[in-house]
Parts: sequence; C-alpha cells; structure tokens
Amino acid sequence: MNKRYSKVKIYSLLTVILSLFIPALSAQEQELQIVRQIRTGFLVLDTNKDQKLSSEEILKPIQSPPENIVKRVDEFIKTADKNKDQGLSTEELDAVITELQSRLKANDSSPTHANVKYGSHERNTMDIWLAKADKPTPMVIYIHGGGFMMGDKKNGHNKKNIALLRSQGISYASINYRFLYHSKTGVLGCMEDAKRAIQFLRFNASKWNLDKTRFACIGASAGAGTSLWLAFNDEMADKNNSDPVLQESTRIQAVAVHATQATYNIARWTDLLDIAKEEEDISGVLNFYGFQSKEELDTEQGKKYISSIDFLAHISSDDPPMYASNNMRGGSIKVSDKNHLYHHPLHVKALRDKAQEAGIKHQCYAQALGIKAEGKNSSLINFVIDNLK
Repeated sequence: MNKRYSKVKIYSLLTVILSLFIPALSAQEQELQIVRQIRTGFLVLDTNKDQKLSSEEILKPIQSPPENIVKRVDEFIKTADKNKDQGLSTEELDAVITELQSRLKANDSSPTHANVKYGSHERNTMDIWLAKADKPTPMVIYIHGGGFMMGDKKNGHNKKNIALLRSQGISYASINYRFLYHSKTGVLGCMEDAKRAIQFLRFNASKWNLDKTRFACIGASAGAGTSLWLAFNDEMADKNNSDPVLQESTRIQAVAVHATQATYNIARWTDLLDIAKEEEDISGVLNFYGFQSKEELDTEQGKKYISSIDFLAHISSDDPPMYASNNMRGGSIKVSDKNHLYHHPLHVKALRDKAQEAGIKHQCYAQALGIKAEGKNSSLINFVIDNLK
C-alpha cells in the first residue's frame, strides 16, 4: 500500500467516526461504507502491528477527538469485539460488514416482485412486498385514488407502512387498474380489475406463501370506494369460469379507507349529503357508469348496474371490520366543489350509521362532525394489522 493511498484512507476515516451507529436506513448505508473504509485501511491504522485495531488506533488520525466521538468508537469496539480482546481483527470487521449488508437487505424498500401482470390490460400490474415467515402470511392490497382518471400504484409505496406490515409478518401489494377511459363498463370495469387482483394473489398464494383467509384492502378516494365495494359485496367468485383466477374468492377480512365516498349510487348523495337537488351535467354521470344516454339509467339493466355499485346498501352482518376517515371541513356543499363533495365527512357518517345498523365492527372518524371511535383509537394501518393478526 503506497503512502499516498494510505494518507487518503486515513483522512477518509475522519468522516467515519462522525456517523457510527445512527439508526436510520440511510445511515446504515453510510455505516457500511465507513466500516469498509476501516477494513481497507486496517494495515495503516494498525500502528503496533498486533493484527487488531484498538479505539486509540482508530481515533489516532483525529487530533483531540470530542468525548462523544470517543464514546461512540468505544461502543463500536465493544459491540464488534467478539473475541473480547480489546481490539478488532480483520475477521471481526468482515463479520460487521456481513451483518450490515444483511440488515440493509432486510430493510430494502424495493418490491419483492415489481410490475407483476395480473390481467391482460397494460395497467393490470402490481408491486408486491412479501414478508418473511415460516407460515403463510396475511396480505394487504393498496388501491390508489385519482377519480378513476389518474394515479398510480407508486402512490402506495409508503416505506414506513410497508416496513411496519412486514415486521408484523404481513405481505403487501399496490395495484394499478384501468381508468374510466379504458373501461367499456364504466367504474365497474375499473373496480373489477381490483377484484381480479385479489383473486390473482389468492391464485398464487402457495407460490408467495400467502394466507388466503387473511386479506385486507386499503385505499384513498377512488381506491377507498373500490375497497368498500369489495368489502361489502357478497362472494363474486365464478367457480365455473374457465379462467382459474376468477374461480378464487373475492372476500376480504378487513377494509380501511380515507377520503372515501359512501356509495357510487350517486343519486343517493342528495339525501346522504343534504345537498340541494339541482340540474347537473348528466354527461359526467353517464361517463362514470359507462352509459350512452340518460334513458339507460332507467332500464332494468341500468338499475341492476347501479345497484351493484351501491356498496352502502350491501353492508350486512357478515361483512369485515371497517375503518373509515374523512377530514374535510364539512358544512354546506357546493356541487361545483368536487373535492369537498367527494370527500365530505357525511360520507363517513353514512357508512358509520349503516355499520352500526348491521352490527359490524367499525372505527370511524369525521372530526368536523364530532365522529370518533370509542375505546381504543388506532391508525388506519394499525387497524388493519389488529384485524389480520
């Protein structure tokens, strides 16, 4: 090792001590780099040539090191010194590097499987994070929002939530689905993509070590409505279908949503939200349902379609536990204010009232209306964990 290289390595170690044992993930990456630098500069730092590094030798390149730095180096030596000989050998440093690499891999936020195709459309893709477990794991499916017109599965790449779920032995998936302008059957086609995604995951349960009996959906806005549609519909499996995926169950065991709607039978909103009935642009409603004319709404087919997406009306005693939260301001509603209209706290009130009537477990929050869960309050993600574990 030449003198120039040795000097560079020594000076690079000045940054080493400043960041030892910082718990954040980015710091773990930095810590790995630091220990690698110590390992590479071992021969230079080992001034007494006893084949081990003491705290004094690691600190020697720093003139008058602060007390907190000395303490951190001492702790580092104490933790890594498996032989208890007051110094670190090359083997012990190698062991630290291996352990850090393993920890980083375990905390990697990248999907276990990315862009998995679950259907024929280009947007029928999902990202999957599998939890490590000896037994089959529960599965949480995230459905993104965006008014069925925009959004992406990346909206569900919440590192904190994914890490929390996996630490509890729960796997996670975030899905894309067709938008309204892709679907020939309006919003129902978009939601049926989510249904197929659940069935696809169950079809591959053995391959991915999933427990078919413990599935949950979470989502916001359009993803919230879709999640509730799945939660409150009766079994939609088609046991006679030639496609084995569609033979799988569609039932879920928990649902947790925010910024939600109470139903996609939009005609009911006039009563549920206490808004004045007024003339509106029917073209938006027709597009939402995939109909061509207002007359179609009054046909038997139209009524059956709207009934199928009125998930509020489908709530029954055998449905899964529900968490619902809307934090909008409440009060008077202007139909032109779509964000307030779609996410008004009265949507949560309607869901809560129906859940109480049906006797299903629920946790509802609408601060503007003074609605909050009694007893133990938990976050959306903890509600799901509690009801899957």
